[in-house]
Amino acid sequence: MPNINFTTSKGTKYILSFNQLDTPENIEVIFKTKDQGYEATNKGEVFEVMQIITGKVKQFLEKFKEKYPKKLNDFELYINPISEDDEGELGETEENQRTKLYLRYINKNLNPEEYRVDTIDSIIAIYYNTPPDINYKIFQTGKSPEGASYRIDYNKGSKFIDDIWVMKQDLDKNTINFIKNYKNDIESLKQELTSKGLKISNTFI
Repeated sequence: MPNINFTTSKGTKYILSFNQLDTPENIEVIFKTKDQGYEATNKGEVFEVMQIITGKVKQFLEKFKEKYPKKLNDFELYINPISEDDEGELGETEENQRTKLYLRYINKNLNPEEYRVDTIDSIIAIYYNTPPDINYKIFQTGKSPEGASYRIDYNKGSKFIDDIWVMKQDLDKNTINFIKNYKNDIESLKQELTSKGLKISNTFI
């Protein structure tokens, strides 16, 4: 997405950009003044700047949803109200207040049924509030006289979360299909498999 230029009512010119991080679903929102760089919005126009940024973020979220409907569970957008330049000038209390101010404004302007907002230190993270796309993959990793061994990967969308192991125990087709189609968390799956008489390990042994 190209940079967005805007000017506040006080005449301050800003540049707003949406930068891709490690994947197309990882987005960082950066805003700075044209003349003085990544400085704090401390000119009595913080609410105006927040309003403009939040409006542009909402537009970006809608466009991403239209373009990548299958990627919503992998999406993460980060806004950091505290720039590196600010960190040397603002105390911890003021940093927290600035982040809380932005957080309250964003929460007020984003529908909680559509979006989930969280904080990571001073960074605000926005996610689509969609049911997790849970899926399991099972791989046979070996065979011994006692039985086969399997690794079961637990994923949300395209992200690997955790795995468990079934060691030296043959699994029938019904059990394998049950694992592949399971839609709850991995702890629930472990309980289900244990109730079927299987021994489950958290690591390869």
